[in-house]
Amino acid sequence: MKIFVTDNIMYKGHKCSAASKTLSDFVAPYSAVIIEKLLSKGARIEIKPCPAEFAIGGISTATKKGFILKPTHDSIDRHGIIAASCLEQITITCDTAKECFDIFNIIKSQVTNAPPLPKSKLEPIDPTAISSLNFALDAYYTILAAETASNFAKFDGVRYTTKGFSDSLKQRIDFGNSVLSKEHIATKFAKAKQIQASLKSEFDTLFKKCDAVVTPNSDAFIASASLAGLPTIVTPDGVQIIGRPNGEKIISEVLNGKI
Repeated sequence: MKIFVTDNIMYKGHKCSAASKTLSDFVAPYSAVIIEKLLSKGARIEIKPCPAEFAIGGISTATKKGFILKPTHDSIDRHGIIAASCLEQITITCDTAKECFDIFNIIKSQVTNAPPLPKSKLEPIDPTAISSLNFALDAYYTILAAETASNFAKFDGVRYTTKGFSDSLKQRIDFGNSVLSKEHIATKFAKAKQIQASLKSEFDTLFKKCDAVVTPNSDAFIASASLAGLPTIVTPDGVQIIGRPNGEKIISEVLNGKI
């Protein structure tokens, strides 16, 4: 099978730039764990550029064709993956949902196992069940910026920030440093973490009544699932569960770390 991977995932002997000038000549000295697992199953790996520097782009995940699976943070070993934030996770895009889970079962951590996809009964939920949804986007970008600024603090500022990093990344780092500053950490970063905790609690309560939630594939629901650390799968255009024409998102409970 032929697998495309973005160039923020290390593949020994291949360039791994993460779409950044700072790593334009970097050649991976070893392969990421997920690459080793794919190769062990006979996969042919081809590298494609990241869509954004260090894979930090817009939050939207939409696809005209195929499905997008985003497992939980701990279900895949991240060794050998260049990431700016723990909110970012490996995503798997395939023609069918089954192919997504087949790939996941190859690259998963040892303790995980993708659950089957049973037929389900659909019921509407109380719109107020996720009351923190309206604040999810602001909280997501605040925490993402803070973690990015913290993680990139190890880079030499003169060499990298003035020459290597793009303007958009520098702006994100500046914003992250601002929300982590003494003046704003309590009002901005701490508040964002409170919203994250509220979202986790609200989804926990919701999953006592159901196994999964089907939502529009909107930025707010994407952000809320990421903040709550929940696995998701996005349907392509035309595949409708609740009648949304531009793709829908299925948010699942974390079942013993299985996905």
